[in-house]
Amino acid sequence: MTDDGMYSGVAFRSAAAIGDSKAVGGDVYSVTIFANELSRDGMSVDLDGMDFSNYEKNPVVLYAHDHVGRTYSGGLPIGRTLRLARTSAGQIRAEFEFLAGDAFAERVRNAWERGFLRGASIGWRPVETRPSGRGARAMRSELLEWSIVAVPADPDALRDVYLRVVRAMLSPPPDESERSEKVIFDHREELPSHQLSRIEEDEGELDLDETRRLLTDFREGVAV
Repeated sequence: MTDDGMYSGVAFRSAAAIGDSKAVGGDVYSVTIFANELSRDGMSVDLDGMDFSNYEKNPVVLYAHDHVGRTYSGGLPIGRTLRLARTSAGQIRAEFEFLAGDAFAERVRNAWERGFLRGASIGWRPVETRPSGRGARAMRSELLEWSIVAVPADPDALRDVYLRVVRAMLSPPPDESERSEKVIFDHREELPSHQLSRIEEDEGELDLDETRRLLTDFREGVAV
């Protein structure tokens, strides 16, 4: 089984998440858990045909798709989903909370908040497929779970706060340097400290050369 493959009839699709997650309020976070419709093996997914109903009865957030105890999570959930939504851009977005009082879940939460864990991945089951192009298309499918993962695959899924930053940066500005500075400044309170330290100078002003480098990384889908 790979990060973007199938095992025992269950398919896994990973989604790269760059930067920090958006804190929706209190201890609730928001993240894109599925982005690209086409996987490396040619399997695409019709999101309108993906059924969330069974998942919503048991809305677990796992670590690395572990439900049998092969990781330090012991097969137990590290959080739960509070809300799922399909977006007009062909993505699935989740609002979730971490399991409080669990040592491993707290470790994952700490790594997530500090930007060391960046990946999200869904586990899903194809129900109805048909040939399409060089592969197949899942016309109907079932979401089984989603996980926080250490190694993501799809480059288009961004944690929501960074998605807003990227979209703003990719809007052609009259003065790119000035625009980049404003975008980062507008989101500085939402960025983790280790990211801010990379784009701030000693006197607290933004380093525009570093901002431009980050912009290039964002455009190329590079996790920073």
